[in-house]
Amino acid sequence: MQFSYEEDLEDHLRYTETREGSFVELAPGLARIWGESKGPATLCRLCAKGVEQPVSYLVRNRFQQRFGQTAVPVEGYGGVATPPAHRRKGYMSRLIRKAIERASKRVDALFLFGVRGLYPSYGFAPCMVHSELVLPVHAGERARLMNGTELRPMIGTDKEHVCGLFNQAHATRPCSVAREARFFAGPRGAEDWHAGEVGKVLRKDGTFLGYVIHTVDSFGQRHPLSVTELVGRDFDATEALIHEVVRVAINRRMEKVTFHDTPDSLTGLVLRRLDAQVRLTYPFDGDGMGLICNRRHLLVSLAGELERRAGRAEPDALEALIAGEMYPENRMLLQLITGFFSFKDAEQMGHALPSGYEPVVKKWFPGGGTPELPLPYTHRLDRY
Repeated sequence: MQFSYEEDLEDHLRYTETREGSFVELAPGLARIWGESKGPATLCRLCAKGVEQPVSYLVRNRFQQRFGQTAVPVEGYGGVATPPAHRRKGYMSRLIRKAIERASKRVDALFLFGVRGLYPSYGFAPCMVHSELVLPVHAGERARLMNGTELRPMIGTDKEHVCGLFNQAHATRPCSVAREARFFAGPRGAEDWHAGEVGKVLRKDGTFLGYVIHTVDSFGQRHPLSVTELVGRDFDATEALIHEVVRVAINRRMEKVTFHDTPDSLTGLVLRRLDAQVRLTYPFDGDGMGLICNRRHLLVSLAGELERRAGRAEPDALEALIAGEMYPENRMLLQLITGFFSFKDAEQMGHALPSGYEPVVKKWFPGGGTPELPLPYTHRLDRY
């Protein structure tokens, strides 16, 4: 096996990185993540002297993630595992810390979807809002079909249109991934007793108008109907796609449908007009989390985004932000940049500002769900 990086550590440990190989026999829980990686992926391993197999390993993905209108290269942790025989020896902690150290030489921020109580000790902070809209089927029956359109199953050649429309719809949404068709896996297949998904596209006179991806029953089991993704080019196309979902729900005798989207998207707008219930969760710990590795370089990369929010460049204030005169704690800085919290939220939590910076900071960090900055959200098909 060829390693892209190797390093001997203390205590007779060795850290390696590779982009090759299949590790089903070592890490069944990570095999699916490794096999379904939606972009360049690396397997990081910690090996111990005298032990034949790795004592801990994790999958790391690299992609472009938005902090608003600007997308920057980041890395996402897709899973961490330690074989049972090697647990409770500190191996996973050593591996995570070494992987973070290595990542900081390549990217300015890391992200993951983690369990509670683990990742804050490594510097990660929650920064993504968990959002869903629940539509009663009887209310959804008001959704109108669009005349002259056709709805057909999604096929491989639709990926360019799907990714293009997705990127257009979420062009300024923090934490959304800037998709590339070559890395987009599309609807997920059924796994064990879990529902798979089906994709459908809406067209009119040969023009691509939108798509929907929703769950299906599998292995003879009936599953709740949920919509993983729904993006229409305009209001009418979006409503027509919701009409199709409601039709499926009626056929499956469902009383409600859960849409995994945000209330400030076009899909969310149409659903709110149809009487959908909005559920927003701001996790205290776990779920979508991030870590700033290189504060200065990240903020320099985001200077154009901050200028967009403020309406003009503010070089003196930007340098003060970089230097830590404002928000010296990277956890709070990340939550402000992504819109997880607003300037006012930070103030109420005791994060006071030096005199004179309040006018620009109000524009930089208005909070997600405002006209200047959508809610921070990562769609399920982009999770790593």
